[in-house]
Amino acid sequence: MLFDIAKFNYFKSGNVFTGSKGEFNFRIAGEEDKLAVAVWYGMLCYGKSEIKSQNIFEFSADGLAAAIEWLEKEYGVYKK
Repeated sequence: MLFDIAKFNYFKSGNVFTGSKGEFNFRIAGEEDKLAVAVWYGMLCYGKSEIKSQNIFEFSADGLAAAIEWLEKEYGVYKK
């Protein structure tokens, strides 16, 4: 696994998770019974960056697993 991401209970509590690997940055947030995931590059924070890719996943442990898999693919695109 490329990223050390919180377990699903973290999101059930209404928390937002951000992380990075080099200049590849991501944000996962539970919003209206879904997981919203955004990706951006560079040194700026989420609010000041151009979002390069985003996706929506089911608000569940399986949805989080799918989100993590998608993030790993997005990181592969970034590294090319």
